[in-house]
Amino acid sequence: MTQHLFADIRKTFKNYFEGLDREFVKRLIFSMEYFSITKDYRQDLTRVVILKAGKVPKSIFFLVSGTLLICCVSGVRPFMQLHPGGIYGEAYVLFGIPNTYALAYDTNPNMGANPTGTVNAVEGYKVRAEDYLSILKDYHGVYLLLRAEAIRKRRIYRSLKQASLQAIGVDAG
Repeated sequence: MTQHLFADIRKTFKNYFEGLDREFVKRLIFSMEYFSITKDYRQDLTRVVILKAGKVPKSIFFLVSGTLLICCVSGVRPFMQLHPGGIYGEAYVLFGIPNTYALAYDTNPNMGANPTGTVNAVEGYKVRAEDYLSILKDYHGVYLLLRAEAIRKRRIYRSLKQASLQAIGVDAG
């Protein structure tokens, strides 16, 4: 069963794991914890903020199902969606810097409601920041690859955020 789970996670996040040391990937997968979020939109139409802007994340999120929103500020003005196979938080953990975006879960039924009225769960895995960094310290080559990817991703997020703010007439500074 462990081999099946390992292969399934590796396949789901192949874009992240591709080209990385197999032992690093194995250790990272074994440090993952399952998470799930489900809300009943008939009772609560609010957006749930999972990770507020301005803090160094305590975990890295690996999304398996559902959709998360990446927002300009805490749960307001989403500019990007995170879909299954997506990963969020690694750059902030890697660099030890505060998260500049909020990660939210929208209870809007148009974001994936089923006929019973409950929103389909957002499910995935998370790796605690200290576990991620502890594992990574043993793999300098992996660190260099992930660092380069994190820089590339931050540039994309920044440009999407600026375009979103400019679209509503806010100076993106």
